[in-house]
Amino acid sequence: MRVLLVFPNMKVVTGDPPLGVAYIASYLRERGISVDVLDTTFKNSYSFVEKIIKHQKPDILGISAISTMMNDAIEIGKIGKSNGIPLVILGGPGPSVQPEKTLKSENVDAVVIGEGEYSFDKIVERFERKEKIEDLIGIPNLYVKYQGKIKKCNERYFIKNLDDIPFPARDLLDMGKYFKHWFHLDSVSPRFRGTNIFTGRSCPFNCTFCQPTLKKMFGNFLRRRSPMNVVEELKHLKENYRINAFFIIDDLFMINSKYIDNFCNEILREGLDLRWSCQSRVDTIPSRVLIEKMHKAGLRLVDIGIESGSQRVLELYNKKITLNQAKKAIKIFRSCSIKTRGYFILGAPTESLKEMKQTISFAINSKLDEAAFSILTPFPGTYLYDMAKSKGWKITNEWASEHYYKKGGFLSNVLPENVIRKYQRLAFLGFYLHPYRARYLFNSALGLRRALAKLRCYFF
Repeated sequence: MRVLLVFPNMKVVTGDPPLGVAYIASYLRERGISVDVLDTTFKNSYSFVEKIIKHQKPDILGISAISTMMNDAIEIGKIGKSNGIPLVILGGPGPSVQPEKTLKSENVDAVVIGEGEYSFDKIVERFERKEKIEDLIGIPNLYVKYQGKIKKCNERYFIKNLDDIPFPARDLLDMGKYFKHWFHLDSVSPRFRGTNIFTGRSCPFNCTFCQPTLKKMFGNFLRRRSPMNVVEELKHLKENYRINAFFIIDDLFMINSKYIDNFCNEILREGLDLRWSCQSRVDTIPSRVLIEKMHKAGLRLVDIGIESGSQRVLELYNKKITLNQAKKAIKIFRSCSIKTRGYFILGAPTESLKEMKQTISFAINSKLDEAAFSILTPFPGTYLYDMAKSKGWKITNEWASEHYYKKGGFLSNVLPENVIRKYQRLAFLGFYLHPYRARYLFNSALGLRRALAKLRCYFF
């Protein structure tokens, strides 16, 4: 039984490897299942996809997609079916929030809701017996299309101990190219050779633009890998891939001070000598003593979600933070020699031009070292999407083809798209041409390839 897992990234070249797919691959491989990964990040053509499928002739095609990849995921499912693949399964955030709609495609047989390691293992186990789709009915986290009807299993299964999951199968990815495009610590130095890691799953907060998607994916409770397990992965990455930096991609790494303290202790005990960055809310910042310890353990940059310079818009997002908290977070990290990158959103429904300018002004006049300005996209399944529908606000039906750094999805109760794009460009130019960011521009010139990749992702 051969499994081919696909990551259908046909739009943006980044340095962020698809760890979700790599985790499923390693989980299956540990159980003796023949598995490979088809990642289209650096070869984004359907002809390339079809060539690989014809060559490998897998029995099961698993496609993992975020919402903006859904059209490409469906098209790849079609390629799979046209080449005789008996079982095509979709998973990831996109299919997880709209399983019934996803299964309307004649080229999709089943959808995995949420994390896929356990469910995919059970799918292979049952399907290889008789190769009958009806045998999959009842597997936790799975929606199955059988005889024109959708059979869903309401039981959800989450792997409680994340240490039981083997490290991602990065050997099945083109890590050399990912290293070349990895730019998470470029404001510190463009010469880092780094990659991303996860330390936990889920998020207890309720921001309207992303929840309850994360809870549908990973449950209502935050699960963490042990600090020892994470450090073992870092040792593996340093020994086998020669990394000298990493980015913790969790939304809430800083939510638990005791965990952070133990993590730093493990890094220092092992003498890893790695530089790293992580993400945090502005209201979960640890004590100064602990921040200084994080710096000693290698922390050099923190990504913080500020989102807006308008308190009213922050309430629309249900962020539960204040702008004063954001200012204090930037100040304390800066005082500990840790750089900050702020994330902002433009184009919220009911947002005025004055409020948009407040966001841009807050970013430019702050002491942030980097900033990204995305355009609000109401992804299906989020509180924001449901709220817009309930209020009768018009939303594009072409959400799957959008890219949230380039185009939003609201068609009413929002500033004109050309105005939002204009001020997004002005925000980037005003922020990075500010004298305070002169060093960042210098570093970008040294790492031109990665700077251009970032511009393509965030701007063009």
